[in-house]
Amino acid sequence: MLIPFFLISLACPAQLPEKPTPPKKVEGAPPAKPVQKFRFMVTPDIIQHLGSVGPMEVRTLTWELKNTSGKPISFRVLDTAPGVRVPEGPFLKPWQPGETRKIEVSSDASDFLAYQRRAVRLEPDDPSQPRYILRWDMMVRPEMAVDAANKSFGEVSPHESPLLNFNFTREAGGPAEIHLDTKLPDYLEAEIIPDGTKASLQLTLRPSKLKPGVQAGLELLKVSTNAPKQPTFDLTLAWKLKLPILAVPSRVVWDEPKIRGFKLEVKSRDGKPFRILETRIEGPKDKQGNDLFTHGEMPMEAAPSHVIKLQCFADLESKGMLFLTCSGLDVPLQIPLSWLPPKGATEAPKPWDNDPNKGKEPEN
Repeated sequence: MLIPFFLISLACPAQLPEKPTPPKKVEGAPPAKPVQKFRFMVTPDIIQHLGSVGPMEVRTLTWELKNTSGKPISFRVLDTAPGVRVPEGPFLKPWQPGETRKIEVSSDASDFLAYQRRAVRLEPDDPSQPRYILRWDMMVRPEMAVDAANKSFGEVSPHESPLLNFNFTREAGGPAEIHLDTKLPDYLEAEIIPDGTKASLQLTLRPSKLKPGVQAGLELLKVSTNAPKQPTFDLTLAWKLKLPILAVPSRVVWDEPKIRGFKLEVKSRDGKPFRILETRIEGPKDKQGNDLFTHGEMPMEAAPSHVIKLQCFADLESKGMLFLTCSGLDVPLQIPLSWLPPKGATEAPKPWDNDPNKGKEPEN
């Protein structure tokens, strides 16, 4: 028997989708803020990075502002940052619906230095719309700059006379003028070389004029300039002698009355064996004609390093010089010797009564 279709529909009604359960209202919760719809669009909408900018350079930045709504909208400039100029033209009349207009802003870096941030605030005539800030940043270069504040001659052989330049550049404001305010030691020579907007401080190292025992140095130099914002520069200059044979330490100083012995190491730079051919000490003597600075027996065989035992017998401030003639050296190695007693020290010296390294007499 056939059952009518409408009877089947009445017997099996279609299932309707369940209605979504509304969110439960939490008592005391703040009301949800209405979603704010922007009526305008600014391109680019992120901060613009100008990078490195000259000390008197003027840059022009461009934004596009579009009215995305269906009615006119006007803007006014609230305030600007120092050195910023915004033309009035784009803001004299409203933006029509769908209209896009360019805004060109000039940024002057004069009178500023290093990292700078700038901004322009725009306010629409629609109170429901937010204010918008045009942002950019830049790194303003100094008017006077030097290629490097710290330089080094590196390792210098005693017969060399190397040159080194500190190069200054004045980017704006006329020619570059520099002057060395530091008094140099005898082993350093300086020359100022002007070249329009550039100038160089040329330095020459004369190792032959170094005092005995001086094997390295770090010179501090102060240079004045005619740039108003960079009137002075502090420079450093390092150097080191390249000797085939070294004394460690390069000078010997006694300053403790109870320690009168010292072990001096003389070694080759490349680890090759060498001989000590001759030794000589020049220094003061006591009333009996005895030397106040003496050394022990010198090793005769060739070796990569030798240890020399030194002894001081002085009771007053005294200075001497140890000369070592070694194979592989054109001139003798000179090691300054000094006795610098503390104030009030009156104890008479005793030969080899201690060892500065282990507190006992050095071994032969």
